Amino acid sequence: MTYDINIYQMTDPIVSEASRVLLISKFLNFVNGKLEFILNKAIKRMLTDMDRTIMYVEGSYKYMERLSPEEANRQLQLIKGIITKVDSLYLDLCKSNFLQDQSLKKKCSHLMKALYKAESKLHKVVYQKTEPLDDRLIKEGVAKMNALNIAELV
Repeated sequence: MTYDINIYQMTDPIVSEASRVLLISKFLNFVNGKLEFILNKAIKRMLTDMDRTIMYVEGSYKYMERLSPEEANRQLQLIKGIITKVDSLYLDLCKSNFLQDQSLKKKCSHLMKALYKAESKLHKVVYQKTEPLDDRLIKEGVAKMNALNIAELV
């Protein structure tokens, strides 16, 4: 009885599997490189858009003071909605570790500061001519709120 040892037959699965792994690895490296390029391009575009938005918002400060209270109120409602959206975008960027890029983090911070400053200027115009509440009205309002919520507190 003779034993036939066929080394080619024994190593063929290893060689064919290694060539598949190499092919898949090259493909994934190619795709990863393309996706990284697309991501960097999108980040650059977002930074450019943020720069443009910051310039627009900061340039509109002096015009906000000239608005009528009604128009300022409309703009104030719009900017509050924008702030809410930018806040949620900022949180999403934090969750996905995008803010490790210092330039993006700096731009987001600058944009938020510009939006909050615009909101404060509009708020000042809207409520400029309203009379402040007197202490009696404030105390009555707090007492009403406490009376309504006393059942939940006990």
